Amino acid sequence: MKTCLILSLFLVPLALFAQPSESTQQRAPVYEANNTASVQIAPDYYSMVLMQAEQAAQKEQYSKAIKLLKEYISANDTSAALCTKLAILYLENGQYVKSLKAASHASELNPSDPRNFNIMGITLFYLGNYEQALNAYTRAIALNPSFAVAYYNRGLLRYEINDKNGAYSDLMKARELNFEGIDSIIGELFAYRSKKEKNNQ
Repeated sequence: MKTCLILSLFLVPLALFAQPSESTQQRAPVYEANNTASVQIAPDYYSMVLMQAEQAAQKEQYSKAIKLLKEYISANDTSAALCTKLAILYLENGQYVKSLKAASHASELNPSDPRNFNIMGITLFYLGNYEQALNAYTRAIALNPSFAVAYYNRGLLRYEINDKNGAYSDLMKARELNFEGIDSIIGELFAYRSKKEKNNQ
């Protein structure tokens, strides 16, 4: 499964939802910053069903992976890690409302895991609920002040809502925390903004 997924590939024009601006679509939120497994689940959870779900997700057969994982969750005790994995699968498949529900449930089961709040922030961002997304990213950062991905995502959101100073501050914090490729992202976003402002004068 691609864990450093730039989610702009899944942007589908939806008349009911607010869409991110052209510049933010180029650099969309991410839920992981590296290529490690998106959610580490203890080996005893890896039954045949879980391995099949993971294989399906790697082949981008998200519907199959989601079905297998939901069946496993309903037949076994639900854990926060499994709900987080389900939220990520929904997110990768562009099913933002379902991803939000799964991440919210995971955060209820394990309120100290910042990844769930980051996923909630991403889904809320794509659903156009910017204030709630901002709160979710802020909660993720409060739980882990070194969570570079959450700073990056909150920076993109602040850029989207024209909080230029807040965006710059968050993106620079992500840079300080060694978020990969952040220098080019900062340059692109703020060069685009400057060009747009000059054209509007």
